[in-house]
Amino acid sequence: MANALSYSAEINSGSDVTWLTLGEFSGEIAANSSKNLELKLNTKGLKEQSYFATVNIYSNDSRNESIQLPVTLVTTGLPDLILENSLAFENTTVGFEAVEGYDIFNAGNGSTVIDSVYLSDTTAIRLNAVYNNLTLDAGRTLKLALAFEPQSAEQYSSVLNVESGDTTYQITVQGQGLIPGSISFSKEQVDISVNYGETESASFT
Repeated sequence: MANALSYSAEINSGSDVTWLTLGEFSGEIAANSSKNLELKLNTKGLKEQSYFATVNIYSNDSRNESIQLPVTLVTTGLPDLILENSLAFENTTVGFEAVEGYDIFNAGNGSTVIDSVYLSDTTAIRLNAVYNNLTLDAGRTLKLALAFEPQSAEQYSSVLNVESGDTTYQITVQGQGLIPGSISFSKEQVDISVNYGETESASFT
């Protein structure tokens, strides 16, 4: 009478393979039967390329005490967000508003979700719309609109946070407020007496 087969399994002994795990690492198979071993793959955080690992299976089978199962993972359809590190508004007079655009481009070949977009400080810099739970397909650009309205003549700074999956992109946003210009005259009025047919000039500051 055949005995049950006991086995254990491991992934690339001594190496760090984060994208592959097993449904179970040991078990028993009854005589004259078979069993499916589950491989679990996780592509989060991976680049678009090929990954390799080996599953080593050990058993009490005297003819095949050790079996190596190569595993190849080819990741496709991954997003690749392209963002500038900073955004600067032109110097803006207090009491006025400046608007700038900011682009988020998906250079990958798979879609992604922009979970949320927000500013760390909205004292003088704000988003002109709500950008949450937006799908950004491959080759497409998400255009953000930001406004800057300084309240005093000083330097303003905020951080634009773009959250997509497990990644948060941070972009520095800055703007300089300016004191508004003023106008005054050296004279309250200008009085000139000119004979008919003649010309005359006067000046003031």
